[in-house]
Amino acid sequence: MVILDATTALGAILAIVALGMIVLGTVMLRRRVPVWFRGISVTGTIVRWEYRRGHPGSFNAIHAPWVRFTDRHGTSHDILMDRGHTDRRGRFGTPRAIRYDPKAPTNAFEDTVFSLWILPLIPLTAGVFVVLLAAGVLFGR
Repeated sequence: MVILDATTALGAILAIVALGMIVLGTVMLRRRVPVWFRGISVTGTIVRWEYRRGHPGSFNAIHAPWVRFTDRHGTSHDILMDRGHTDRRGRFGTPRAIRYDPKAPTNAFEDTVFSLWILPLIPLTAGVFVVLLAAGVLFGR
């Protein structure tokens, strides 16, 4: 039976957390790359709101908008926006800029720098930071 000391266990836990963050960021980036390069910008409108509760014990709850847009073939699509807010920002029919992949119109995002660029970089950057932290814990003795 292998017994780990506390420092090795902490380093291993940090490495697992870092791996999860990097995988999440990579998946987010992979979905956005086609939208960046061949995406088409359109204007959609808010058609409904989805109320999401925070994690158990949290007082945070968000309202995420569903936005309807029409692709270049005239087909209507409803997408749930990545970001929600603590209040309902915008009434039904409020316009929202959308960017979608013409080969897969349901792969669509709010056409903002935050949604397309910054949001996927947050878990990747945090994952790299945690990898460095884990390396320091494991090998910095």
